[in-house]
Amino acid sequence: MGIKHGVWAVGLLLVVSCGSETVESFDVPALEESIPEVLAPGFPGVVGEVECQEVNDSLTCTAEIAGEKVSLDVEGPNGDGEVAVSFAGTLIWGAEVAQQVKQQLDADLGLDHTVSCSPEVQIARADQEFACLVEEPAGRQYKFMAQLLDAEGSFRLSLVVDG
Repeated sequence: MGIKHGVWAVGLLLVVSCGSETVESFDVPALEESIPEVLAPGFPGVVGEVECQEVNDSLTCTAEIAGEKVSLDVEGPNGDGEVAVSFAGTLIWGAEVAQQVKQQLDADLGLDHTVSCSPEVQIARADQEFACLVEEPAGRQYKFMAQLLDAEGSFRLSLVVDG
């Protein structure tokens, strides 16, 4: 089964005005502190530790996103002391995968299922997996695995049979 939805592209720009036009006098700790809320607003903990440093008169930043250390694109500071930060990847949210699984199973089986998938979020990449728990109205539970097929969010859903 391939369902293409549940994709949130993270390409938001962070603009932090720190009153400096040069990297040497830029407020790097303020930038590091601002990045998590801008890249994943309303989802504390999705963006973990952020580290920025000066390299050859420019800023480079890395962040832990969904448990993986990734490079961030950093531009600036510009003439107004602003820096733009973005993450070129795509995040797939477990709640969005669960919603798509529910819609497909409800349509196929004519029942109103309850579905939850974990982890909460992953960086979109082929072969990433979400473990989903599906419960029928009668209370029976089934385990499914949603395996990403590409970086766009298409996935294959498989029933997990306990042996």
